[in-house]
Amino acid sequence: MLKIVVFDGGWGGELVADYLAEELQTIEIERVIDWKHAPYDNKTISEIESLSEDCLRPYVGKVDLIVLGGYATSLALEFLERQYPMQKFIGMGINYYRILKSRNYPSQVAVFVDSVLIESDLCQEMRQKLHYHYSRLFWLGRSD
Repeated sequence: MLKIVVFDGGWGGELVADYLAEELQTIEIERVIDWKHAPYDNKTISEIESLSEDCLRPYVGKVDLIVLGGYATSLALEFLERQYPMQKFIGMGINYYRILKSRNYPSQVAVFVDSVLIESDLCQEMRQKLHYHYSRLFWLGRSD
């Protein structure tokens, strides 16, 4: 039986694990939710990388796949892949087609993210992929 670890710093990981457990009933799903340091969306990328590595180290090399179950934890994907090249990881991605298809205003794209994501490579990629002259990203941040 294949074994998958779903890792996150909050409820998003629980939802991802629930979905995978329901859809992939022949696969063992283990939840690794870092409630102690939650939420991850108010952390720097280096903090996210360090906390993710600390939580996942016991599972590296012992499971078939590690799923980073949220956008904030997915910021550690490239770091974890470099640190542990023999382990398979997957993180959250962006469905650009869905974003473009769902737009109500043809000259704007609104994407709500938090402060750690707005500065990430993920948002830089989004800016490049949504290369329309009038496209803008709007940031809805927290005031923690």
